[in-house]
Amino acid sequence: MVPVMRATMLSLCVLAACASPPAADPCKGAVADAGGQWQVLDFQQMPNMLFGVWGRAAGDVWAVGAAAKSHPDFGAQLLHWNGQAWSRVKTPAQAALMWISPGQAPASWWMAGATGQIVHMVDGKQELQQAPSTTQLWGIFEAAPNDIYAVGGYGSCVPGECGGVIWHSTDGKTWQDAGVPEALRKQALWWKVFARSAKDVWVVGGVTGATSAILHFDGQVWTSVPVPTHDSIFTIHGNDKLLVAVGGGTDAVLLENEGNGFHPAVVQGLAQPPGLGGVFVPADGHAVAVGRNGLVLRRCDGVWQPDTAGVLEAGD
Repeated sequence: MVPVMRATMLSLCVLAACASPPAADPCKGAVADAGGQWQVLDFQQMPNMLFGVWGRAAGDVWAVGAAAKSHPDFGAQLLHWNGQAWSRVKTPAQAALMWISPGQAPASWWMAGATGQIVHMVDGKQELQQAPSTTQLWGIFEAAPNDIYAVGGYGSCVPGECGGVIWHSTDGKTWQDAGVPEALRKQALWWKVFARSAKDVWVVGGVTGATSAILHFDGQVWTSVPVPTHDSIFTIHGNDKLLVAVGGGTDAVLLENEGNGFHPAVVQGLAQPPGLGGVFVPADGHAVAVGRNGLVLRRCDGVWQPDTAGVLEAGD
């Protein structure tokens, strides 16, 4: 899951952008809508890896990651950015947290991770929950009030025989199988879930180097969606008009869906970009995808191209 780790690192870069000098927009030559120049934050003092980041505002950003051996009392990593500085927040989760996403309520957050841990945080108060199995969870998302999905899987497998899990909660406290037909559920390990409503839920995954998989739930039936690639898909996000799914290993998977199915997107100026691990599609403005080797892509006027506004290589 190196692409996910690097994607998180690059996603965090935007947080430093708020206080940085304006950077040229790679699409229009105007000031970048991220608010400034990309910077790589100092990870030298980070006790372990970060895997997920999400923010509701420039002064309310959360990041999650692996447990820090040097700070056992704090459990997994949960960090908060208040617009000025990062702070470590104690969490009941003892193993790595892999993803965080906002709930429907203004101060609600959902986190999921290793050993099937699920954490629900409301107004800063955290409740530790447990999925029906200890299978590692990589994604969680609240589709509607009291309508939450968590997905995961671990290890390697043969497509059709995978132990991927898709859990569902209707009360925000207890979890059960989401009712995905076994033939669909076992075709992949599941990395992320995203929903535009309770009747528009998307789950992405795959088996690295072997197959891609996308499932859709319309509120009644789960279906497998045709995918024009054969490498794992790590993340999906979208708005009312556009869905973007990203993944891949050495080479990127970058798929778009504007209501007519998923199709590969072309990156202007890059014949074959490296693997991607994260994507965010705002309601308005430019979609951004991030990945290996410090790559940041921005979508403007339907065209993807590299955003080189001060980005350093992830290995630097």
